[in-house]
Amino acid sequence: MLRPNDVLPLIKFVRVISQVIDDDGCISAEQRRLLRHLAAALDDVIDNTEVQQCEQSTMAERAGE
Repeated sequence: MLRPNDVLPLIKFVRVISQVIDDDGCISAEQRRLLRHLAAALDDVIDNTEVQQCEQSTMAERAGE
């Protein structure tokens, strides 16, 4: 079951996968362009200050479990 705390790791996973597929070169130039756009958008989410604060809070909670 997907929990709210799983969303950020999932976003990071999708970001990595998009980069790997883009680097592989097995898709069309248009698809690579879309993956780069997706990666940039995900970077914006990951780098967001509020998201980083939430991640730190989640990590602290998990450490206490």
